[in-house]
Amino acid sequence: MTLQYSTNLRTAQVSQILSELNGASVTPWVANTAYAVNAFVSANGHTYKCTVAGTSATTGTGPSGTGASIADGTVTWAYQAPTLKIFSGAEPANVAAADPAGTLATITLPSPCLTAAAGATTISGTWSAAATAPGTAASWRAYDGAGNAHLQGDVVSDLVLNNVNIATGQTVTVTQFTVTAANA
Repeated sequence: MTLQYSTNLRTAQVSQILSELNGASVTPWVANTAYAVNAFVSANGHTYKCTVAGTSATTGTGPSGTGASIADGTVTWAYQAPTLKIFSGAEPANVAAADPAGTLATITLPSPCLTAAAGATTISGTWSAAATAPGTAASWRAYDGAGNAHLQGDVVSDLVLNNVNIATGQTVTVTQFTVTAANA
């Protein structure tokens, strides 16, 4: 599995993956700050996008929840869920490389999207969406709510789909995804 880490992840690395998908690499929210439309912030373990420009509240911890119209001072935020994209192109060398060719489906991940217990991280909730293009699935990438890629792999052993031969409109469902931390 290509994660920019080895397949035997340490517990701290698994926690870091969860943190990254929930916006840890996104600029943190700041009180009493002017935000423009389309600005992204992380707050309370999630990623938010500014939909109405303004100034954030003078106190507090920033936007929270998973709504589309979250008031914060004079700013309005929309929760941005992590996503998973399925591609027909081969898995790139690392997540800093360009996306693979052929986006077949984009799955909006639930909150929380992953759970960790006894050193293993597995999917939480249902990971499925209608395919937007036809093709044979080969690779995947997981992104935080601001569109930053953090994980990738193949769709045979790293992340298993209900069917790799995809038709437009077909429901694509992740049936298995597990990352195990060594020494957990």
